[in-house]
Amino acid sequence: MQGADLQLLLRDVKAKVREDWYYEHVYTDPARRPIPRTEGVRSERWKYIRYPGANPPVEELFDLAADPHEKANLAMDPAYHSTLGRMRVRCDEWGGTLK
Repeated sequence: MQGADLQLLLRDVKAKVREDWYYEHVYTDPARRPIPRTEGVRSERWKYIRYPGANPPVEELFDLAADPHEKANLAMDPAYHSTLGRMRVRCDEWGGTLK
């Protein structure tokens, strides 16, 4: 997970804080912990996840304001196409591997 220097926030100085963050899970050991490789971007409202090892790649998009328990995957819903595209781009900008 990438980090940022939080000293300005701790000093109570108004500082620009990033609006989203990138995460990845790259360690796979099927014998011990069968968690698939994942990467994604999380903002205050949206959570985007992709599984680049799947064929074809699998994506998930959740509206955390409307669905805090992440039960409705919106990635295939045409109404969220622009949000999905924006989150894909942010994932790639932060370091995503699936292009």
